[in-house]
Amino acid sequence: MGRGLHSSRYAPEFRKQFVRNMASNIGVFVFAGLMGIWFVPYLIHNLGVSAYGLIPLAVSISEYVTTISQSLNAAVGRFLTIDLEKDDTEPANITFNSALFGNIILGALAFPVVLLAVIAAPAVFHVPPGQELDTRLVFFASLTSSVIITVGSSFSVCAWSRNRFDLRNFVILLSQITRIGIVVLLFSFFAPKLWHMGVAIMAAGGVALIGNMALWRRLTPELHIMPSAFDRRRIRDLFGLGGWMTADNIGSLFLFNVELIVVNRLLGAEMAGKYGSVLFFSLILRNMAATVAGVLTPTIVTKYALGDMGSVRRISERAVKFMGLSFALPVGLLCGFSKPFLRLWLGPQFEDLAWLMIVLLAHLTISLSVLPLFGLQVALERVRWPAVATLIMGLANIVLAVLLVKCTDWGAIAVAGAGAIVLSCRSVLFTATYSAVIQKTAWWTFVAKLIPGILATLAVGMISWEISRVFPVDAWIVLLAFCALIGLFYVILVYVAATTREEKDLLKSLVFSRS
Repeated sequence: MGRGLHSSRYAPEFRKQFVRNMASNIGVFVFAGLMGIWFVPYLIHNLGVSAYGLIPLAVSISEYVTTISQSLNAAVGRFLTIDLEKDDTEPANITFNSALFGNIILGALAFPVVLLAVIAAPAVFHVPPGQELDTRLVFFASLTSSVIITVGSSFSVCAWSRNRFDLRNFVILLSQITRIGIVVLLFSFFAPKLWHMGVAIMAAGGVALIGNMALWRRLTPELHIMPSAFDRRRIRDLFGLGGWMTADNIGSLFLFNVELIVVNRLLGAEMAGKYGSVLFFSLILRNMAATVAGVLTPTIVTKYALGDMGSVRRISERAVKFMGLSFALPVGLLCGFSKPFLRLWLGPQFEDLAWLMIVLLAHLTISLSVLPLFGLQVALERVRWPAVATLIMGLANIVLAVLLVKCTDWGAIAVAGAGAIVLSCRSVLFTATYSAVIQKTAWWTFVAKLIPGILATLAVGMISWEISRVFPVDAWIVLLAFCALIGLFYVILVYVAATTREEKDLLKSLVFSRS
């Protein structure tokens, strides 16, 4: 009998692993945030703001290459988790090899598209004079790295299925250190060039591939590379779920990854560089939220496999509430202290981007809170209508962004505003409501769970803004002191006033769990 059927015996072990996963998520988040705070100005100082803007643009374009692979792997994670929980080695190997060789085929098909994109990049986008060749090299490195990630992504699913996000985060950390370290090394010994970033991106992709392969061998020794295990029927099963998830991911790219393209095309390379620098914090918060939500998804899938729908509902409700309360603090602080932060971080000439930063970040508490619900939809195999809704919303985002830029004088704020409007509508009017309906509970169940995070974001943002207006926040130590003080009061207040007795007991059991 599979070990998943006796899951109660593993409750202490699960709690310990949950704490390790969350601690590693926080560690990667803190490292990426601190390094980014230093690295973005470092790149702008050495390359110039216009040239810097091409780096996040290339990374943004490269995510379109991995769309189908990401969707396939999300479906693979579901099936593989269930197979491994039941100790069904043969079906697990069929799932693993079907995904692996399917991704190899996808990578081979994507490479000609990569070459075409590399050739066309300087003609399609605004590029600083003299940077045409370097632009092609950065696009080639970023897109090729995406192909490598596509081919090797099946290995990373193994850590996901085994709920070992701590080890996967270690690989992510090594990859980030490699990328930053190589850029600093090349900039130190040679005149800084845009193509140096391309070398670093390629190296980081290689480190990620090797690290994920090592995790595959360690965590799932029962899974072997066997071309004979490739099963077209399993591919159809995966794409039955993954096909709709591909549509969902394409819509998500139109929601999240179209901003820099629109800004570059309509407002120029320099504004795209400024937009990309402020967009950094949105990317950090979204990546962190996706990782946290990803930690919960295997648990939801496992509970669903065991038929424990009561636990699925409770986990989903608490996840939405705590995601909102958790991200309300950083979102509120970044919005409230936007002016002094930009002045200290990038210089006084970037202080006028404060409202752009607020519009980019303020709505994230809503859209990040509902991320765990996408794992719920995958577990229940109810992804068709979410995919349709996301695709429609993504197209609406593009149209609205272009219209606002052309019909108003808001500039880059128009692009950020379009995203804020569309994402908030999607999160509240569809994702939260639909997730309640498929669980056969009141439609407003998850909408109500969004309210504490929204109110907390407003409170933290308004307090921070008022402090920055009254007091001279003109040094990092002053800014950090105010953030720490607000954070301390916030954590105490949330724990005392915004959590139920049952939620307090749950937090204590997770934090102080012993084997």
